[in-house]
Amino acid sequence: MSSFGERLKNIRIEKGLTQEQLAISCDTSAGLIRHIEKSRRMPSYALLLTICNALNTSPEYLMQDELSLNPSGDKEEVLQIIGQLTPDNLKLLKDIMKTWLSHLKE
Repeated sequence: MSSFGERLKNIRIEKGLTQEQLAISCDTSAGLIRHIEKSRRMPSYALLLTICNALNTSPEYLMQDELSLNPSGDKEEVLQIIGQLTPDNLKLLKDIMKTWLSHLKE
């Protein structure tokens, strides 16, 4: 089972980027990227999104083992519901989630 850091390192290498190049494209330090890849630190939500954009990957891929929903199958149920949404409804849901997350930070 791969950790977040291992998946990040693998996809970074797959994309042909050094830690320094990824750090520059994410406006952060190579040291922080190293700590994240070694699972010593987790990125902030904002940095996670920046990294995902830089590597053209999803947060779900990188965090698949770190995300812990209850064992009753909530994750699968949510993914099934999301899969049934129209593109407009999916955009609306994304906007709602971003707003909700920004209020959680306050």
